[in-house]
Amino acid sequence: FTEVMVETAQRLDDAKFWEDFLISMRSLSIGYASAVVIGVVIGGLIGAYRAFEYMFEFYVEVLLATPKLIFAPIMLSLFGAGRESQIALIILFAIPIIIVNTTTGVRTVKQTWIEMAKSFGASEWQIFTKILLPGSAPLLLLGLSLGLTRAVKGMVAGEMFIAVIGIGAQLRRYGNRFDVAGTWSILVIIVVFSVILLMIFNRLTARLSYAVNGAEK
Repeated sequence: FTEVMVETAQRLDDAKFWEDFLISMRSLSIGYASAVVIGVVIGGLIGAYRAFEYMFEFYVEVLLATPKLIFAPIMLSLFGAGRESQIALIILFAIPIIIVNTTTGVRTVKQTWIEMAKSFGASEWQIFTKILLPGSAPLLLLGLSLGLTRAVKGMVAGEMFIAVIGIGAQLRRYGNRFDVAGTWSILVIIVVFSVILLMIFNRLTARLSYAVNGAEK
């Protein structure tokens, strides 16, 4: 344990580690943001319109049930051994749970709200953006939180098995050298970072959810 803590302190004092960390954060930010935009739009459409449910729901269920690492070779063959493949894998890790939670949230919105909006002449776009998405906020935000944790997993997996960059590449190097302390030091940093990131995100989403619920009242 002491050896792992010493190794962790050395990593945190290493400029190369922080350089790799920033590389990882850029990929995570792009991949997660893309998954949020795509996931919320598709999930909202599936929840609101039967035609989109028929078009996408089967594929979403397949993505949700399939181990995401099997897509690594596919991403590698499509985009090559670079950041694009890693970002695509992050999206695949995060997007299914975001879609499912958004869909479920939209379907829980009270039908009376929708009918009232229609009676006042609201357009489909206004109903979608003013009624369905705000009304689905609790489950939608939960999906974003779960998606964030999966995006971190996708980031590390993509760096270890595809791009070989960032902190995932450091983890792979230590593993190849059978350096137990070095491997555990990277894992400790990743776990602590994930917990802190999730705590910050949950605090922000809790405030947003409170603001939405207050506006509804």
